[in-house]
Amino acid sequence: MSSGLEEQLTALGRHVEFPPTPPLALLVRPCLAASAARATSRRPALILAAVAGILALGLGVPPVRTAIAHWLGIPGVVISPVQTLTPQPVPRHTPSLPGLGTNLGLGRLSTIETARRTVGFPVLVPRQPGSPDAVYLRSDLGPVVTLVYAPRVGLPRSGQTGVGLLITEFRGATNPMLMQKFVTPQTTITPVTVDGGPGFWLGGAPHRLGYLLPDGSFAPDTLRLAGPTLVFERGGLTVRIEGNLTETAALAIAQLLP
Repeated sequence: MSSGLEEQLTALGRHVEFPPTPPLALLVRPCLAASAARATSRRPALILAAVAGILALGLGVPPVRTAIAHWLGIPGVVISPVQTLTPQPVPRHTPSLPGLGTNLGLGRLSTIETARRTVGFPVLVPRQPGSPDAVYLRSDLGPVVTLVYAPRVGLPRSGQTGVGLLITEFRGATNPMLMQKFVTPQTTITPVTVDGGPGFWLGGAPHRLGYLLPDGSFAPDTLRLAGPTLVFERGGLTVRIEGNLTETAALAIAQLLP
């Protein structure tokens, strides 16, 4: 292993928050249960990689790969450590309705009904906060649907997006590296479970998003940085919840998805 790669892997380990003696059984058991429920030919390898990654991080040993999301069985998402995020995008101040989210590069304005007919997967809408204020569809990424909510009680305005909540959904199983997240040492990564399935919480400092396009090219999101984010898998979909939220609040919204 090259020294450069070793430095990158060691840097990533600093982001992950674990107690001195991590509850390995509690972390691994949900992954194994999820694997048994929807076993595929690739799941055993993913779960073994998850266990190896958790053990390595818990013992203070540099992990074997930077793709923490893959270790935890979240398809379509890769995490990469960087020292700085340059250039720094400015915080977004999105317009009020009906132009909510138009300056965030989310794709074309759509509706729940149109998106469901177009994307080929069930678009999930949480029971609370309920129907979104705007829906965007981005077909160049596989496709990707984003639900946008205006700021309100319980959904404070985000300094990165200017909205109250973003919920992004895509079928990650067919996009093994669709979304890449660049994190600095000030961003923390915490493994979580959502309905018994694997996920992770990105807190602390904002991070940068990037997308791997179908033609193999990489497209960084130069419009903005991303704030606190929960990412998890639900029914074959990779779901991303972003907002000016606590981890507890984001998990509560995730539990209200059908």
